[in-house]
Amino acid sequence: MLASGLAGSPRRQGRALLYETHRVAALASRPVLGAATLRRECPRGWFVARRGEPARLATRADQLSALSEGWDDVSFWTMFAMGYDLDRSRGPFAFIATVGGCVYLGADLVGLQGRRLVLADPGPWFEVFRGTRLPTGPGRPWHIRLHEDAARAA
Repeated sequence: MLASGLAGSPRRQGRALLYETHRVAALASRPVLGAATLRRECPRGWFVARRGEPARLATRADQLSALSEGWDDVSFWTMFAMGYDLDRSRGPFAFIATVGGCVYLGADLVGLQGRRLVLADPGPWFEVFRGTRLPTGPGRPWHIRLHEDAARAA
């Protein structure tokens, strides 16, 4: 989490990297949200990206570009179900980017171009997630839940 830049830039002291205490404390004290909040705020489904490297990028556009790519390990059937649901114009999925459980970016997943995600600015739903932690436990670099109709289609 620290290497992602969420606590600012470190100061090197010998071999150690030192971070400002108040920034690290602010990350640790973020409110924790859970699955119930995801279900309530994102009834259409969600895609939680657990990749820290885009958090270091300077601009939101660069972050979105980096997060749009690199999902080759998401199964064909999951991508098919997301595409099916998006094609039926049910609206976007919530896209939440985290590192170490800390939310650093939100977007609306509005389409797919092959295995590339098409991301847009988030709707008002993201205000609930801004500045929080959303632990999803160990596992893949993504956590996806589709709307029940889309999941049945896959």
